[in-house]
Formats: sequence, C-alpha cells, structure tokens
Amino acid sequence: MIAKSSIASMVIAIILLVAILVIVFFGLKKKFAMKIVPIFIGAFFFVLFAMVLEQKLHMLVLKPTATGAIALKAHYSWLYVLYGVLAAGVFEETARFAGFHLLKHQYPKFSTSIAYGFGHGGIEMVLVGILSLVNSLILSLMLQDPNGTLAQELPQSVIANLQNTPVAHIYLTVIERFAALVIQISLSILVWFAVNKKEHIGFYPLAILIHAVIDTPSAMLQAKLLNNIFVVYVLLYLMAGLLIFAVYRLIKKEFSKNSENFC
Repeated sequence: MIAKSSIASMVIAIILLVAILVIVFFGLKKKFAMKIVPIFIGAFFFVLFAMVLEQKLHMLVLKPTATGAIALKAHYSWLYVLYGVLAAGVFEETARFAGFHLLKHQYPKFSTSIAYGFGHGGIEMVLVGILSLVNSLILSLMLQDPNGTLAQELPQSVIANLQNTPVAHIYLTVIERFAALVIQISLSILVWFAVNKKEHIGFYPLAILIHAVIDTPSAMLQAKLLNNIFVVYVLLYLMAGLLIFAVYRLIKKEFSKNSENFC
C-alpha cells in the first residue's frame, strides 16, 4: 500500500509540471511569436535522437541484463559517467544541429531557436517528468489493494521503490524538469547560432561539452559516485544560471546592432 501523502504529491507534481509547460508556452509565444512547426520539429528530433537512436547505442554499449544491471556501471563507474554524459550531449546537440539545418531556410529568425528549444525540452518534460509520474500514480492507486492482482504480480523492487520514495523527491522532479526546460532552450539558442551564423560554428561542439558537464552530477548520482541528491540540484541550478547568463550576453551582443532576425 502506498502512502496517501505520496499519491497526493504525485497529483500535485503532475499539475505543476503541466502548469509550467502551459505558462512557459504562452509566455514565449507572446514574447517571441513562436511558430508551431519548429516546436514540433524540436519534439520529433528529441524523440528520434534521444529516445530511439541514443537508446539503441546504450543497448549495444552498456549491454544491460534482464534485471537492468550494467557491468560498466558496477566496475568502471567513472567510465560509465563519461560515456553517459557524452552520449547525451552528442545525440541531443546533433538533434538540434540537424533540426536547425532543416528549418534554416523557411524559419531563419531567432524565434525559431526558442520554439525548437521549447519543443525539445517540452517533450522531454512530458516523457521524463509527466508520464513517469502518471505511471507511478496509476501503479500507486492500483496497489492500494494489497491483495489485488497487481500487488501479487508486480516485482517487489518496484513496489518497494514506490513505498520508499520520499515526498520531497517527488517534488524534486518538478524542480529538475523546470531547470532542464530552461537549459534545453538555452542550448538550442547556442546551436541555432552555430547553424545560422558561420562565425559561431564552434558553438555546436561547445553545446555538446556544456550538455555533458551539466549532466555529470546526475550521472555521478546514478553511479553512486555522489550520494547527496540536494547537492546535485544545487549544481544543476548553478550551472543553469551560468548558462542563461552567458546566452543572454550572447543575444544582447549579437542583436544590439541588428534586430532584423530577432523575432
């Protein structure tokens, strides 16, 4: 049986995540006149590169067992972290690079970077944040009957995970996904410059490096090289803040003299 406080927290977290998506969408649409096509392209390329192609590579490289055990993670933790963060950086930033090349001629304006970034980060929030919580919520509600079929058939490790997840960790999902959305939009701006401004082509590999660095604390937590989850979130927001500041300075510099392609 799952605590009612956990179930209530899942419901609240889902509502908060949906609210964040809606508020950010309308806020950005009003400010930057976002087009729908770049949003859908951003979502599609995230799913294709991060959820399909990257996962296929993980299956080949990591070779997880039926129980989910990964030898590289168990015996070579730092190598596991390095592989994981670089794979995420390469696949996601390449998705942006390809997406912006596809959009370059019909949607050349700066607002495309915002729209693509929202699509990329928004679908990630839906798949990784909202749907994950919805799945946990459904399982938790069905497990309220300790004698039910699900309680008898579901692996005890899954049930224990639902029972032992602190309420605070459920709300951390909201905090993490908001930061991730902001980071995804910021990185999309960098890669947009790489594609649309020849002198900034170096921003593409830079985005890969930044992405990998930002993902490192979380990967270290997974590999048990870092044990304090709150340290991970402090580092996440610190790096997100630095990235936002750097991207803001870039935008201000680039469009201070010419605002033709800004909106």
